[in-house]
Amino acid sequence: MTAYQKTTAKNLYLSDPSLTYADIAKQVGKTPRTVERWANAEEPSWAEQRKQTAEQREQYAKVTSIQEARQRPSNPRPVRKLTGPIDELQAIDGAIDTLTLALRAGDETPANSLGGIAGGLCKLIELRRKLAPPTAADLAQQVLELGLTPTDFVKELREQWANRSA
Repeated sequence: MTAYQKTTAKNLYLSDPSLTYADIAKQVGKTPRTVERWANAEEPSWAEQRKQTAEQREQYAKVTSIQEARQRPSNPRPVRKLTGPIDELQAIDGAIDTLTLALRAGDETPANSLGGIAGGLCKLIELRRKLAPPTAADLAQQVLELGLTPTDFVKELREQWANRSA
């Protein structure tokens, strides 16, 4: 009977944080001191297990709310149908801006989602560079930002060109 009482006491303790050892002892027919000894004899103690259970419930609630949010439409507004040709670069730039904002506001986002957002952002940037490679003016601006002299740039360009031809 004692093993059953001990298991019942433990289940009561873990399931209802408002119960004291005295409350549990009355329900299982033991003294509060006996229930307290049972609680402290286990490793981890019942108090630690109660804390872990509360943390797990909190994490479960967060995961559940995230799953529910994913199931809801993210944009409840009606979708506008596009007419005419789609400007691919404009669409990519918009997606890059949206993902960048999501990364900046990532304090509420799970780490694995942030990784997915960052990966998607990298792929969009690569795609944008393929669709609209930098112009000579863009490259000249980058050279200036790097602080290179025209002589150094031309020298490096000639070396790279020679290596490419070889």
